[in-house]
Amino acid sequence: MKNGIVFLLLLGLTPFSLASSYYATDKRVVKIDRHCPEGHVSCDHISAQSYDKETGEVIQLSGKTEHRLCKDGITPCRFRGYSFEGKGVKLSIHDDDHIYVSSGEDQWSKERWEYLDNAPESLFEPAFYSHCLEGEYSYLNARMKWQKKVEGKFLLTPTNKLLSICSDRINAPFSRISYRFGPREKVELEIAATVTKEILTNTKHSPDGTKNTFEFLIGDYTYEVAEVIGQYETLQQGIYIDVQTKGQHVATFYSGDQTGLDYQSNLLNIDFSLKKIPLYSVTDLTGKGGVEGFSWGGILRSEPSRDARKKGFLNERQPVVILGITSEQWAGYPWFKIRAKGVEGYTWGGILCSSDYRGKTYCN
Repeated sequence: MKNGIVFLLLLGLTPFSLASSYYATDKRVVKIDRHCPEGHVSCDHISAQSYDKETGEVIQLSGKTEHRLCKDGITPCRFRGYSFEGKGVKLSIHDDDHIYVSSGEDQWSKERWEYLDNAPESLFEPAFYSHCLEGEYSYLNARMKWQKKVEGKFLLTPTNKLLSICSDRINAPFSRISYRFGPREKVELEIAATVTKEILTNTKHSPDGTKNTFEFLIGDYTYEVAEVIGQYETLQQGIYIDVQTKGQHVATFYSGDQTGLDYQSNLLNIDFSLKKIPLYSVTDLTGKGGVEGFSWGGILRSEPSRDARKKGFLNERQPVVILGITSEQWAGYPWFKIRAKGVEGYTWGGILCSSDYRGKTYCN
């Protein structure tokens, strides 16, 4: 048995240590903590935290040691590693220098591990990565799992997908609210409600407030995003995405029910009524043929915001046609919808001049 212990120490598999053990692969870092008295060869009370390097997700696992039995078929003889389960994931650390991971249907991936003397504790804090950009406010971040029904039971398969709902400011009125979905640092699907573009097709609220839903269309696909608080009928607490096309169900994603670990949400602070998304109105002046004016220079943008995409540049004293005035204000002047050299966009009133809008444009 003594030779076996030396072999384990060389591998970094140390079943007797009360200190945390760390194993790293290209995809994850695993922290292991034993909760058995020192000197116990086998232990059925071991916790692990698995940090996903791609998504930043931390999964809590529980498990035990694995041993090859001695000749009597009872006594644990050679230590083989650890096995863990939790959140629909199975993870095994073997003495063949590999970690084996299964997220359902008994399909295992194989990752070569290396033993670490230590790892930053910040890795294992349940912090959230977000698709929201610098300067945006995060109203929702949820780690989404694929949910499917098999033999009357719902099974969850972890994905690397994160749902974020982001706004251009912390409180209404907003000029932009964005829905972003995809892996860390790779948005696969994005749609935004802006001052000129509504995206919502429906909103629903259960009478007791336990389920709040909004829907939007992308092509032929309807996306329903719902937050359940407590429990609603058969639905557990958490965030749901239901995707349908032409009345046919395509997929359902679910975050899990643990706030702060599976999701972070402030959606209840948003009024998703159709009358308020978008929340800035544009007074249309095209019925008058537009209003003439000129620019002092600056940038033509896709939306009435300094952070919006650039559509072009305006020259000093360049003639423009003012098509609309928005309710968006900045530094004492509203934003205007204009046409310049055949291109429509938005510019700030502080760099416009129009005799029809003295006081709302800068003409001094």
